[in-house]
Formats: sequence, structure tokens, C-alpha cells
Amino acid sequence: MSEKEFDVVSVGDCVIDCLFYVDRMPKMAETMTANSFEALPGGKGANVCIAGARLGSKNAFICKLGQDLFGQNFINILNKENLNIDHVTFTDKQPTSVASIMVDPVGNNSIAVNFGATLELSEKDIENAEELIKKCKVLITSMVVKEKTALNSLKIAKKHNLITVFNFAPAIQDLDVEFNKYVDVLVVNEVEAEVFTGSSVKSVEDAEKACRIVLEREGFEIGVVVTLGEKGCVFGNKKNGEIKYYPAIKVNVVDSTGAGDAFCGALAHFISKCDIYKAINLASSYASQTVTRKGTQSSYPYINDLPDSFRV
Repeated sequence: MSEKEFDVVSVGDCVIDCLFYVDRMPKMAETMTANSFEALPGGKGANVCIAGARLGSKNAFICKLGQDLFGQNFINILNKENLNIDHVTFTDKQPTSVASIMVDPVGNNSIAVNFGATLELSEKDIENAEELIKKCKVLITSMVVKEKTALNSLKIAKKHNLITVFNFAPAIQDLDVEFNKYVDVLVVNEVEAEVFTGSSVKSVEDAEKACRIVLEREGFEIGVVVTLGEKGCVFGNKKNGEIKYYPAIKVNVVDSTGAGDAFCGALAHFISKCDIYKAINLASSYASQTVTRKGTQSSYPYINDLPDSFRV
């Protein structure tokens, strides 16, 4: 790939994560006491961008913030991570996005999000960022932004020959099939894979079947990754049809919040630096490191704290 100024551009969101640590998940209509509480920076867009930057990528970010204290705080956070934020802009129409996250003692989580300002990120905003996008090697986006905004970012990225990574999260019904031809790598978890393919995903074998369904469709020129949490992940290679299973690395899980984003951010970081099989293996290893600590961005290690095998 020709020399470019930036490694990865993330099109997504900034979210304040309000984490409630509970003994168990509440039942419907039940009020219960949390053992502890934290308000931490998060959001898929910011998470993937920061994960890659901590691994050594020179990254750029495109998002929309509310004109509030949370929004101003995010500018300071993003600057500390040395991200290009020329296209992080503000709106007075919505507040900065906020998530309520419950985490149980074994690290399982349940999340509700108000996307707020994120939904104000428009197709026009992406067009305004085209000069930045074409200076990047990889673009990653997800469904945290409006469908048309995500699609436009992928189209512009392919226009300038970027590798595109699309995390179909949160999953929606009836996604525009035009996405397929602009996505190089699709990343989905079990729930998202089921929505995308119409096939239930409960096991490794189910994930392999889902990969085959995706590979039969137009697009996805590199392939599809189905993440399975503690079971690992499965990759379907579009070029040769191979289906490969990656078992999870066994670790002591403290908090799985943001592990999927860490995987996506690491995958975007590695995908232009090594072959896809090694990129997935390293991304899986990086994600496994994050679940051993509380928090989202706070759990993402820096390259200097990792083994030399992460330097590629």
C-alpha cells in the first residue's frame, strides 16, 4: 500500500460510560443496589480509535459531540491520545452520547445507550472529511452512526482504495445491501451475525455456518469475523473460502466491557501491517488483555506494556 499520512480513521461515537457493578443482573421492574459506580469515556468509535493508537497507529477520528461538559472533556481525552480530531465537531441539537452499563462479578454486561449527538453526524460531515479519509490506510465504522452516514464513509473510503472494516453493531433489520460491496472485512458477534445472516449463532459450528452464508454474498473482499466472546472467534476468508477457528486465550475475566471494540481497533491497526490471519490472532490476543481489568478505554494497554510479538 502506498505511503499515507494516517493508519486508521474511525467514523463513530464518543460515549460517557456509566458503569454499575452489580452482584447479578436485575429482573424486570426490579430496583437493586450497585456495589460501585464509575463514569468513564467510551463509545465504539472512540474505543477502536484509541485501541489502535495505543498499539502504535497514527489515527484520525470523525464524530459529533454535544455542546456540554462531557463533549469538552472528550476533546481533552482525544488530544491526550494524539489523535487527529480535525473532524470532531459539535452540535447544539443533542447532548453527548451516554451509556448505562451493568457489569456482574464474572464480567458479563448489559448496555443501554442514548446516541444523542452521534446521530447528528451526517453524510455531509463525511464528505467534508474526504481529504482526511484519503490520507488514511484503513477506515472502520459501525452502526452507532446513521446508516447513510456509515455507508457514505465506506463509499468514500473505497473511492480512495482504503481497506474498510465494518462492525455491524448495533445490529438492525434490513440493512441496505449496498453495504456489502464497500466492506472488505465484516465483524459481528453472535447476535449481530444472526441478524445479518438470518441463521442462529450459539456455537463455533453455527459461527462457521454464518461465515459461509456471508462469503456467498457479493462484497466482503477480505472476509468476515464472527466473535464469540469466551469461545474465541471464527474467520471466513473470501479469497479462498477457508473457515478458521481461533480459540480464546484463557484469562481471568474481570470486565468484558469494550473487549469487542478493542478487538476491532486492534484488527484495524494490524490489517494493513500483516496478513489477515496474523492480524486476527493479534487482535484476539489484545482483546484478551483488556478483559482482565475494569473499564473500557482504561483497560486498553499501550504497546510498551505488551510483548514484542505485538510489534509488527
